[in-house]
Amino acid sequence: MKTSFVSGAFISFVLLALLVPMTSGSQSAERKMGDWCSSFIVRPDRRWQSIEPCVRAWTESEVANRAEVVSIGTFRDVSAAEDRFKRPKCGGPFTHETNAAYISSIRKLRPPSMPPILFIHATRFELVSPSHIEADGFRSSFLLTTKTPISKVENFFESDYSTACEGDCRWAFQHSKGPDQSDTRIDLAIDAKRPGPTHENVVYYVSLRDSSSKSFSPLAAVADLTNAAYREWRVKRAKIAIQKGGYDAVMLNHKFPQYDEETEYWLGSSCCSNVSNCLRKPDTILSARPDGYGFAEYVEGWVALAQDLRSAGVPYVVRLIPHPWLTRADDPATPEINEASQIRSVLKGARLVMLDAGNTGPTLSITEWAEQLRLAGVRVLLVDKRCGYAKAG
Repeated sequence: MKTSFVSGAFISFVLLALLVPMTSGSQSAERKMGDWCSSFIVRPDRRWQSIEPCVRAWTESEVANRAEVVSIGTFRDVSAAEDRFKRPKCGGPFTHETNAAYISSIRKLRPPSMPPILFIHATRFELVSPSHIEADGFRSSFLLTTKTPISKVENFFESDYSTACEGDCRWAFQHSKGPDQSDTRIDLAIDAKRPGPTHENVVYYVSLRDSSSKSFSPLAAVADLTNAAYREWRVKRAKIAIQKGGYDAVMLNHKFPQYDEETEYWLGSSCCSNVSNCLRKPDTILSARPDGYGFAEYVEGWVALAQDLRSAGVPYVVRLIPHPWLTRADDPATPEINEASQIRSVLKGARLVMLDAGNTGPTLSITEWAEQLRLAGVRVLLVDKRCGYAKAG
C-alpha cells in the first residue's frame, strides 16, 4: 500500500490544478428544486436505501415523463444464459435481457416532445459475481490477492463478542436466504477457474446488511483492474451488454475510499474493528487488505479501463464527489505519476459526469466545479445525495 495522501495547502493546490485553469466571472446556474430526485433515477431505487425487497417508488409512467438519466441494473447482471442466481428474487432475473425489456417499455411511454432518456447500466467493473466467474474466459488470476489467510476472516466473525454478534456470527461462502442466493458457491467457482489463486487467497466484497442472521457472505470477488487480460475480457462483455441490454452507456464507477490507507476499508481494520463498529459504516467492505494494491494502483487500473472502453467504442458515465477525491487525487508516493491529471483525462472522455451537489470542495462551489468541467467540453449533471434515490417530498 502507498503512503497516506497530502492534506492542507497541498490539497488546495491539487484542487486548483486538477481540472482547467480558473476563470473569473463564471456564472453559476440555479439548480431547480428536486433536480436530483426527478431527473436522475435509480431502479429499483429503494434497494439502495433499505434491505426491504421489491419496493419501488417510481412507476414506469413517472420515469418516462420525468427522468433525464436512469441508472439500471446491478453488478450481477449477465446474459440470460449465464445467470446463476436463484428465483424468486427481488428485481431479478439479473440479466441484460430483463433490463432491455424495461428500457423498451419506458422508451415507448416517453413523450415524443422530450429528449431521449440516457440509460446507464450500473456496471461494477471491479466486482465479479459467481455468474461472472463461471462465464467463458474468466480466470482466477484476474482477482486481487491478499496475504491474509481466509481463516483470519472466519475468525473475525467467530470471535466477535460485540453486541451485533455475541459470539454467534459466522462466515459463509453461500447466502442461506434472501434475494442474493446463488446456485453456485463463489469459492468453488474460483477454484474451478485456475490457474491462479485459490479462493483462500483472494479479496471479497462483503455485505453486512443482513446482520439479523449473523451469517455474513461475500457478494462478489474483487478483480485487479491493472490486469490487462481482465480488462480486455471485461470490456468485450461491456460491449455485448450494451447490445443485449439496450443501454446508452455503462457506469465507470470508482471506489477510491477503499484504497485510501487512512481509511483501511477491510475487516479487522480501524474502520471495521468488529461487526458492531462495521455496521455503523457503509454496508459493504473488503474481506482483507489487498496485497500490493493501493490508491495509485487502483487509479492506474481505473484510468486504463477508461482508455480501453473508449478504444472499444463503449460510452461511459462517471459520478464524482468533488471533495475529497478530487482534492486528494495525487499520491506523493508516485512522484513520477500525476493521478490528478489521469483522473482529469477520464472525466474528459466521459459521456456524462455527475457531480454530487451535496459535497462541495474547499475552494470551489459545486456550480463552479461544473463550470470548469463544461469549459473542458464535459457534459455535467448536478446531483444531490441528500435527496436520496427516490422522489422528492
